[in-house]
This record gives sequence, structure tokens and C-alpha cells, in this order.
Amino acid sequence: MVAATAPGRRLLLCSIAGLLLFTTLLTLGCVGEEETSPDPIATTAQAQAEPPDSGRPKSGGALRVALVRDHATFDPPVVVPIPDIVFTRQTYDNLILRDPDDLSLVPMLAESWEQNAELTEYTFRLRSGVRFRHGKDFKAEDVVYSFNRLLDPDVGSPIAATLDFVTSVEALDERTVTFDLDSPNAYLPDLVSLYHARITPSDVDPERLASKEFGTGPFALKEHVADERIVLIRNSDYWWEAYPYLDEVTFFFIPDSETRANALTAGAIDVIHDLAASRVPDLEASLEARASESASAAYLNLAMDVTAPPFDNLLVRKALQAATDREAILEEAQFGKGGIAYDHPIPPSDPHFWEGSRDAIPPYDVEQAKALLAQAGYPDGIDLVLHTSTSIATMVEMAVVFREKAAPAGIRVEIQRDPEENYWTDVWMCWLSA
Repeated sequence: MVAATAPGRRLLLCSIAGLLLFTTLLTLGCVGEEETSPDPIATTAQAQAEPPDSGRPKSGGALRVALVRDHATFDPPVVVPIPDIVFTRQTYDNLILRDPDDLSLVPMLAESWEQNAELTEYTFRLRSGVRFRHGKDFKAEDVVYSFNRLLDPDVGSPIAATLDFVTSVEALDERTVTFDLDSPNAYLPDLVSLYHARITPSDVDPERLASKEFGTGPFALKEHVADERIVLIRNSDYWWEAYPYLDEVTFFFIPDSETRANALTAGAIDVIHDLAASRVPDLEASLEARASESASAAYLNLAMDVTAPPFDNLLVRKALQAATDREAILEEAQFGKGGIAYDHPIPPSDPHFWEGSRDAIPPYDVEQAKALLAQAGYPDGIDLVLHTSTSIATMVEMAVVFREKAAPAGIRVEIQRDPEENYWTDVWMCWLSA
């Protein structure tokens, strides 16, 4: 959510009301071999879940997933909206994968890696026998190409600045790549596992990467009907044995949340991603559905630009902290699904989480917020505009609760709801690049 003090000037209210979220998927189970309708609203037959014979997933079948919007690009280094991240994850690979179960780093396109004692040089040994979708063999030149593009300021990757300590990426031979750093850094393996760092072929023009798919990943693009659906099919030549399990995944783009829920109840959709927590009990009670919840590192936050007035004033920021009722936001906006974050994006499940941060959050205190604003030069309170969107479930609800709880402290919040289809590109990213 984005706040602004004047028209055309966007600021972010900093992570003062962070919530650790549960990833919620509401499912009816995978459909079998029968043909599925291209229209997610047309069919009325419910998809029945087949009981598994064991704890291991069964191979085969198709999955129908409802997302809010179509993708903006297939080009990994510049992805921003959730659909872009989802599609590139299914069609491209990283050098290293972050295991979702224990958060360990496991080999992907890199079979192994090592670093020198000073942590200023990393060497990656690459996997052989991997091909891109158009037939090119995966080689070191593709890693060099991918990271040089990612680091190029003209490309505009959101994580270019995060990797600015990388001074060069060089191929020693077809299967070996070195990264030279300008200073010791222990986090390069973590960073090459990020979704912007997926490997693209070096012989394809960047303009084609934006509109076509050329990955090495578990699925291949079969069909794309703009603003309607994307169909991915199993990559039969995938290098990771036994994966993927599914034969086909179809993503339908359904902007309206009620329409998505209706498609699920009609049996036209198997999975709704990012379902509002308030809808889960009703949908579970009305049909044979199952809500899958798991703790994640995702979080909702209020953010601000601390380099611009009034947020460059530490007293104002502390006042906003004191005026934020985190418990109320969790219960009223998120229906208790999640936990309180600690003014930073590192969740308690992360091995790098600092336990001391649990005691660092100030309590909700209206009088303290008033006093801090007065010290900052705002004895009569302050007016803010908060930009938000329905692009992620409960963002609008979170804004409403924040406004109500901050009002007694003299923090007057006007909520501006921006269109979800371009919130991340036209609001969020425009603010970051301002």
C-alpha cells in the first residue's frame, strides 16, 4: 500500500504494520484425464479430489487455477506482478533452488558451487544435458548473459541494486562460471535463487523473451489467450527426474473475486490463489472444498519513503508506529490468519531471524502517537493519502483498519484504491523508481 502527501507524489508507509501471512489455496482437487472447458465459467461439474494411495503425489492429470490478471512479461529479470512470477517459475530454472520445506539451498541448474576463503569469488559447476525449449544446450554463456542483463541498469531489474556488489560474471568453460565480487559477501547463493535470477538463453533477443517462452523449466507454454488464459504443458524432457507431476496447468484470469469464488463452486476451477481469509469458512461449508494453509514468508506492510517529508522525520515515523493497532489489523482484516511481523521482512521461520526483534515493537498507544506528532511539529495532526489495491487479498481491509485506529491520534488517512491490474507497475514500481 502506498501513501502520498500530494497528488502525483507517492510515498510508502514503512513496514509498521507488517503481518506474517498464511498462504491460502482453496481447492476442489485436480481433474483427471477428461477434457476441460476453455471457459472457466461455462462448466458446472464439480471436480472431485481422488484420494491418494500414498503420501507421494500421483503423476498425471490437469489443474485449473484462477488468477487475478494476465502476465505483463515472460522476461525473468523484469517480472513484478504475481502472474509473471508464477509463470516464469514454471517455465524457467535458477542456478540454485530454495527448498520450501526447510529453506535450505539445493542445486538446480548448478550442480555444485564453492567460494574462496575471502567470500569474494564464487564458482558454479553447471548441470549437463539440459536444453532450452527451442533446442539450445544450456551452457555457461547463458548464465553470463542472464546475469549481465540482470545487472544492466538499462534493463531495469528490481534486484539489480541488490546484486551491485558483483563486478563480473565469467565463463571458465562450458560448464563453469565464476562470480567476482567487490567485497566479501556470504549471500550470493541466496540471491541467485531469487525469481528475477532465472536463466534465459543467450541466443534469443530480449524483445522475444518478453512475449515468448524459452525456458528449461518443468512446464512449457502451449497457449496464451490474452486476458483469458495461459495453458502450460509438461516438459517431457525436463532434467529433474519424476518432475513435474501434472500433465497440464491452465491459468484463467478472473479479475473479480466473487466471480473467482463462483467458478470454484461451479467446479470450473480447481484452485483459487490468494483467497480472502473472510471467504474461506463460507466456501468450505458450501461445497466439497479444502483450504490449504501454510505459514509463509509473505507479509503485508505499510511503507513510506523516509527520504521525503513528512516521513523523513523520525518522530513522525515513530508516531505512525504507535498509532498502528497490529492486533486489530490481524483480527479484523486478516481474520486471524497469520501473525504479527516485527518491522522487517524476515519471518520467524527464517534461520536469519533475530529473536530480539520480538520485543522491539511499540504497543498501540494513541496518546504517545499524539505526543510524538506534536514534537514533530504537527500538534493538530497530519493528513495522508494511502494508495492500496485488491491485487492482494485483504490489502484494502488492512488500509481501512489502519485508518480507523490511527484517526484518534490525529492521523487522518484518505484511502485511494488503485486498479489492481496495474497497481504494481504503475503505482508501486513508479514510486520505487521516482
